[in-house]
Amino acid sequence: MDKSVRSISFFLFNLFFYIFFLLSCSKKWDTLNYITYISGKLFIINPEGLEISGQIGKLNFPSKITTGENSFGVVSITFPNYGYCRISIYPNSFVEIRRTYKEPKGMIHVEISNIFGIALLKSDKCVFSYASAEIKDSFVRIIGDLSNNHLEVIEGSIKIGRKTIQAGSGMKISGKLEQYSLNQAVESVLPVQGRFPKPLVFMWKRADGGTRYFLEISEQRNFDTVSLILETNSNTFFPEQITIKSTSDFYFWRVWYRDKEGRGSFFSTPVSFTVRTQRVIK
Repeated sequence: MDKSVRSISFFLFNLFFYIFFLLSCSKKWDTLNYITYISGKLFIINPEGLEISGQIGKLNFPSKITTGENSFGVVSITFPNYGYCRISIYPNSFVEIRRTYKEPKGMIHVEISNIFGIALLKSDKCVFSYASAEIKDSFVRIIGDLSNNHLEVIEGSIKIGRKTIQAGSGMKISGKLEQYSLNQAVESVLPVQGRFPKPLVFMWKRADGGTRYFLEISEQRNFDTVSLILETNSNTFFPEQITIKSTSDFYFWRVWYRDKEGRGSFFSTPVSFTVRTQRVIK
């Protein structure tokens, strides 16, 4: 083989390798998508328009996940040995996910087309896209209704267009953009830290301007999964009985609120307590 033939062969080899490299870098990999936790009745509308009630397992996108009056759910979108994107959906809410993907050596991407009600977005090596916002490695609360949509940063920071929104700030994203500071957290009263409450009662101090309060109970301090979400206009919850999925007698509770403008507050400091639960063993 003469020198010119070897040169052409070497050029073609490098050309094919370069094209293969570009194609592999531009490829988008599907992520694994799971409903990880369900309480009550959860509805999943899959691309074929079929309604699946209370299914735990893999999702196909686009999908619309809807909760009922006494239900809530967590959608965990993961990639093997990588990060996660977690969506906690409050009662009477829905989230529409357009698609998810992961680029090689890149982050997981989740494109959300619509949110109604309340949802929490928490991510690690993940980027949520919603409206004009880019939500990356942060903890965000989204409050959405027909005319009063709010995006609130609990931890980290996000971008809305060219503007960076830091933790402790919110943005009204319906109509004219309006940035604001989150309301201060309320102070918890009962149960107190580490005590066994008898009778069981949840109480917190009223907030100036607070109109709706949201009580959450979880077996985890980080509240990645919850056992109960209650919305009330009172600062007291005195249940006669609570039915929850339980693996422990040890719990945490916290509360946050909305004001008349629809703006939310910080979460109160998580408080631990113990109760005696009854379990059904099958």
